[in-house]
Amino acid sequence: MPNFVRYVRGTVAVLVALLLLMPLAGCGPPEPEVLPEPPEPPARAASLVISPMSGVERDFITIYGAGFVPGEIIEVIMVVEGAPHKLARFPFGIRGKFYLQANEYGAFFATGSAIPLGTPPGIYTVTARGNKGSIATFPVEVLEKEE
Repeated sequence: MPNFVRYVRGTVAVLVALLLLMPLAGCGPPEPEVLPEPPEPPARAASLVISPMSGVERDFITIYGAGFVPGEIIEVIMVVEGAPHKLARFPFGIRGKFYLQANEYGAFFATGSAIPLGTPPGIYTVTARGNKGSIATFPVEVLEKEE
């Protein structure tokens, strides 16, 4: 039996040496997790508000915008029966220029605009589109004109 004991001791010694030299599965340093590329940031969340929200043709409206790029040039359009009508000519609408410019906070307002003449009753979308990609919309209801 002494040969058997020597064989077992030798085998155990080899196994212990192998175990010490080999990292155990799952016990080594963790593999770095490969994260997916972050998604593109969303486009600027511009917003538009028109007051009052309803009126008849030629009623004056005030247009407020926020969330635009600071300094962005903005056109405000209302499409009536397929034809675009530019709104918001004040405060920068001098000599036929119908545009606004966002301030250092990305906001603007315009007074002096009116619901276009000849606009039939219904709900219309007013769109503010900036030259740097910002866009915002707001619904306006044109009411039946009382006579």
